[in-house]
Amino acid sequence: MLARFWLLSTMIVPTGLFQPGCSSQTKTVGDSGKTAPAKVERASKETELGTVILSDEAASRLGIALVRVEEETVTEQRLLSGESMIPTGKSIVVSSPVAGTITTLGKLGIVAPGSRVKLGDPLLTIAPLLSPERDVPTPAEQFQIASARANLMAAQTIAAGDYDRSSAEATVAKIAVDRTEKLFKDRAGSQRAIDDARGLLQVALSVQRAAEQRKNQLTEVLETLNVKVKNGTADAIPLTAPQSGIIRTVFVSEGQAVTSGTQLFEILDFSSMWIRVPVFVDQLNSIVADAPARITGLDGTLARLGSSGPGTQEFFATPIAAPPSADAIGTTADLYFAIDNTVLGLRPGQRVGVHLQTSKASVAILVPYASIVYDIHGDTWIYRSPEKNKFVRQRVDIRFVDGPRAVLHSGPKVGDSIVVDGVAELFGTEFGTGK
Repeated sequence: MLARFWLLSTMIVPTGLFQPGCSSQTKTVGDSGKTAPAKVERASKETELGTVILSDEAASRLGIALVRVEEETVTEQRLLSGESMIPTGKSIVVSSPVAGTITTLGKLGIVAPGSRVKLGDPLLTIAPLLSPERDVPTPAEQFQIASARANLMAAQTIAAGDYDRSSAEATVAKIAVDRTEKLFKDRAGSQRAIDDARGLLQVALSVQRAAEQRKNQLTEVLETLNVKVKNGTADAIPLTAPQSGIIRTVFVSEGQAVTSGTQLFEILDFSSMWIRVPVFVDQLNSIVADAPARITGLDGTLARLGSSGPGTQEFFATPIAAPPSADAIGTTADLYFAIDNTVLGLRPGQRVGVHLQTSKASVAILVPYASIVYDIHGDTWIYRSPEKNKFVRQRVDIRFVDGPRAVLHSGPKVGDSIVVDGVAELFGTEFGTGK
């Protein structure tokens, strides 16, 4: 018994010795009188976010409108940066057909760089330098005049080819419109397909009109290129604009003596532009090269692209066959698209957003882009309405924006009612910034 009592005592005593140390480890920070390093008052989950409940009068005053969440098979798009550039053949450098002195027309003066001109506008005149002993140009001067006329004829041939090609594209676009309208009547197509086909037809018609105008302009210029000589002096040769566009460079000044073939000025035609899109080489196989590309701002929205471009109109560029180019350092290959620039007002070198269609298709959730609100951190939210006048804010993950619709990675369920009008008002009501 004594042995057992002694053994039990030896087991108890050490435990009592270590108890103060254990109690000091389990003591809370508040028990020692020190301030806690962290304090959480409203630890709520994201699924338990604030809910806004409105009265019938408030909901009517805010103009709340609801839509149903849809699910649809969508083709994935890729937003890349493109660079606008002057198409080949749209830049004309006018040279002096004969040796002479640069004069102006009346008090107008020589047109300055950056001026917009139309076909046939007078720009300057040249007083030919002829020898006093003869009253006709020499054979060399006649050859120079013929050479200038030949250059204009070559430009006219290119313009005629552009007109024929644009006419064929307009015919194909008209056939596509008729086909999509017939499929829609037979309930085998969609209104979106009709709208896309009509948009491409309008682009083709505008390109055709521009090509026809340029062809007619060059024809008129060829008819006016003629030197008349009377009594040992030659009449001044008026030089007019061979095409409508913008004066890019003026190489001469008033009173300057020039030789035959001297460059006088350069005119750029901005009616249509090319869009060069560098694409990473490993992504080329997934891009549908013959599909139209949607042109937007660099942020992917329908922002105002040019000085006269509206902010709500969609613009599409058609793929074209251009000389192949690539960048070995950037490991990219270039795709080229053509777009009508009469409304856009793009400048050479301007960057735009290009939405390229890919061959990847999947089923995704779609909501109106107007139903999404951004907070100060750039996070995206929508307001779901589980019951009348009750609105719950929910986070969404945007996959990409397709015009007026947003394709989501995650968000509400199919069939849920979400707010499309009055989102900003609900956001302001929830955070105390609304009226």
